Amino acid sequence: MTCPTAHPARPHRFPPFAAAVVLLFVAAGTCRAADPVEPRTWWVELDGGAASVHQAGQLFSAEAPAVADDVGGFFRLGFGHMAGDHLGLGLEFGVIFLGTGGAGENAVLPFQGFVTGRIYPRKHSPFHIRLAGGAFGREAINPAMTSATGLGGEVGVGYDVKLRGYNHLTPYVLYQVGRPGAVRTRAVLVGAAYARW
Repeated sequence: MTCPTAHPARPHRFPPFAAAVVLLFVAAGTCRAADPVEPRTWWVELDGGAASVHQAGQLFSAEAPAVADDVGGFFRLGFGHMAGDHLGLGLEFGVIFLGTGGAGENAVLPFQGFVTGRIYPRKHSPFHIRLAGGAFGREAINPAMTSATGLGGEVGVGYDVKLRGYNHLTPYVLYQVGRPGAVRTRAVLVGAAYARW
């Protein structure tokens, strides 16, 4: 009988790039006058991008506790409403797609259902701060499927770019934490949202 072994963690190379993007957003929002955007009301958006995820704990039911650093993609769907010129409130649901643990049959799907908030420091400014919190879960396949849920949250920044009509593109960077079951999870998400408002 062989004992399960913990897979070595791969180098976590994504956050430095994300930090550079954060600095870019901050500079755009604070060092120059922002381009005005039309008043906002309701919005609906589809998001996608890349995610760097750190997990620590019992990643799969048949293995010992381990640490894994993985890069994958994510998809999110959200909607909300502006409560004035500076604050927006909404809901967002997302999933991150990861192959982890160093074996092809292993897969992890962290997922979230968050209440979200957007803070626009300047009236009609495209730069905003993003805050969210709520349910954080994960599905693990190795090869049987196991699931766990817990709480999580995220913070980040975004910048709205007007396209045509009611269409907007919003690049953003998020830092996310969660604890589904016995697994501690941290993630950096770099993506963009196609939104209509």
